Amino acid sequence: MLFRNHAIVAAMAMLCATLCAMPAQAEDQDRAVVMSQQAYDAAAGIPPVFKVTPEEHHDHLPSLRDAAVPNNANVKRTNFEGLLPLPPGSTDQTDGAVQRLTSPTRNMPTTQLNFDGVGDGFTGPNGTFSVRYAPPDTDGAVGATQYVSLVNTGFAVFDKTTGNVVYGPVPTNTVWSGFGGLCEADNDGDGVVIYDRAANRWVISQFAVANAGTVSAPYLQCVAVSQTSDATGGWYRYAFSYGTIFPDYPKMGTWPDAYYETFNMFNGNTFSGANLCAYDRTNMLVGNAATQQCYQLSSSYGGVLPSDVDGATAPPAGSPNYLINFGTNSLNTWKFHVDWTTPGNSTLTGPTAISVSSFSAACSGFGGGKGTCVSQPGTTQKLDSLSDRMMFRLTYRNFGTHESLVASHSVKINSGTSQYSGVRWYEIRSPGATPTVYQQSTFSPDTSFRWMPSIAMDRAGDIAVGYSASSKANSVYPSVRYAGRTPLDALGTLETEQSLLAGTASQSGNNLSRWGDYSAMTIDPVDDCTFWYTNEYIPTTGSFNWKTRVGSFKFPGCTPAAYSLNYTTDANGAIVGTTPQFVAPGGSGTSVTAAPNTGYHFVQWSDNSVANPRTDTNVQANISVAAQFAANILVFTTQPANVAPGNALGTIAVSEQDGSGNTIADNATVDFTMTTVCGMLDLGSVQMVNGVATLDSAQVFYTLHSGYQIQAAVTSPNPTPMAAVASAPFSVTSTELIFVDGFESCRP
Repeated sequence: MLFRNHAIVAAMAMLCATLCAMPAQAEDQDRAVVMSQQAYDAAAGIPPVFKVTPEEHHDHLPSLRDAAVPNNANVKRTNFEGLLPLPPGSTDQTDGAVQRLTSPTRNMPTTQLNFDGVGDGFTGPNGTFSVRYAPPDTDGAVGATQYVSLVNTGFAVFDKTTGNVVYGPVPTNTVWSGFGGLCEADNDGDGVVIYDRAANRWVISQFAVANAGTVSAPYLQCVAVSQTSDATGGWYRYAFSYGTIFPDYPKMGTWPDAYYETFNMFNGNTFSGANLCAYDRTNMLVGNAATQQCYQLSSSYGGVLPSDVDGATAPPAGSPNYLINFGTNSLNTWKFHVDWTTPGNSTLTGPTAISVSSFSAACSGFGGGKGTCVSQPGTTQKLDSLSDRMMFRLTYRNFGTHESLVASHSVKINSGTSQYSGVRWYEIRSPGATPTVYQQSTFSPDTSFRWMPSIAMDRAGDIAVGYSASSKANSVYPSVRYAGRTPLDALGTLETEQSLLAGTASQSGNNLSRWGDYSAMTIDPVDDCTFWYTNEYIPTTGSFNWKTRVGSFKFPGCTPAAYSLNYTTDANGAIVGTTPQFVAPGGSGTSVTAAPNTGYHFVQWSDNSVANPRTDTNVQANISVAAQFAANILVFTTQPANVAPGNALGTIAVSEQDGSGNTIADNATVDFTMTTVCGMLDLGSVQMVNGVATLDSAQVFYTLHSGYQIQAAVTSPNPTPMAAVASAPFSVTSTELIFVDGFESCRP
């Protein structure tokens, strides 16, 4: 069904006029329109409510590295998670696509990097993270050179080559430091981070709800877009309003025409339906004012995911964003086309139901509707499956010959008290025409619970899905695992799973059943082959002590689209040239130079290369190197070896040299001093010429006493690593030499 907004546009025009004149009253009118949507029945063909609203506020953060870090209260609590209605007849069906066996000869690749993300006790350059909320809302994304681990109320930035943390952990609302309002004051979680590959930007969002929900203080979604591929640099920041209807469980995807974000809307504890929103990506990429366009669905639909582009090939021009949730043995699909010039031309088409193999939601019939039945060793505490919705992300890829979406959720295996859960996954092709299920299955190779999945696909068509696994009966503590397939595998099958982290403890205490809420499988935007997955685990039996794990892996048959060349340095120099660079396999990068700061010299790169400038050729792997510098030294270059009584000292000179004896052509100012029994005597300052400073001794000295030292130190520019460099190059052969008038009192 196509919903075009002709009738709504006129009303919106009137509403717009009111908004300009009377913002508070207009907000009330708008809110009433959304509330009326609760009574809509999709079967009756009544269109969803369409709404266009400007951002509440936007500004620019010059540098996250320099932003003030807020000191948020450390109060432990569980986050609200509203229940979504399950489709009729979807609670006790036999699963029609269970994969019981995996190929014994085809095992998933092992991890390349495997390290802790943000979690309890995690320590980085900005301090130590303490758990405030449960569940962790585990999320993460990989960019050009970094990985961002984001959890409930906090995040950190890692070097994706080494896995070392380079920034954080800090509260998520640090991104809105100085922004004002609730986005700065609140740090309420439900955060999402994605990487916009087409623009090489990060996007982070979280809601501000703790002190909101009134006309004067509406619920907000705080959205920020980085200025560059560096997550620690500048950010463009926005706040969008959702009035008095609570915008729960936000999930985001990037698309050429917008950043799409979906919500489960709640009026108090009453579910009001999914809200499908688009933010003006083009303006947000440059920090301009932006609007949002939203379609509010009826309470018949919740847990809708927007599609998120992976890969170098964009969707065909003009393609709508594809959105999905599940129905009874079906997937519901929508097509959201946004028109920023003429909002009246925006359309939402759907839902269109795609038949799939029969399934029931995991843990259906248990936990009072929450799907709480996942067992753990050593405790009676069960964990939530969150099986009432699709799991983040819905990933899109354009192969040129076809378009694919991959999606996943948690489903029930068996029934009654003997049930456990598996991961249902799909590949859907031709979403822009007639969407069809190309392949599907439920991964459940044994009787352990598998749930909380996230799925993605690489440029070769390999698919990987990560998830949690646990079982009291099988003595499996909550663990992080992943499985996948290549195009050579039989359709609808996954290879033997791998462990990213084997659990050693259970979540127990405080009657805490909440787990994960989501996890994240993403694809490296540079090589378009390496999968990155993150999920929750418990280090020791307890509650509110969760940690997260991050791992990367790659299928051997995937040829990278490009390799990254990343050149860095410390504070003692800078890189002149482009960094990072992205080079096709076998290609060459462009020249870069490691330029030292004043008082330093280049030594080598961290891979022991001494080429400077440097050009990497025939690139066959990612390269990440750091320039290494050392402080220059001052060396006395001219003086007699010995000074006889009555003889002139000659010319005293110092040169600035590197560690190999090469003179550095500098123009710094050098201060000459002499240490005597009277103390330190200033002999004058001389500016270097081509790295050499010369003091005319004939104008200064008549004599030099045994034990005296002449010193030289650079005083300008300041500071400098050569400051206070001392030297005693003179060998005195007499107890006394004649020296300058006025110093006679210093004779011993």
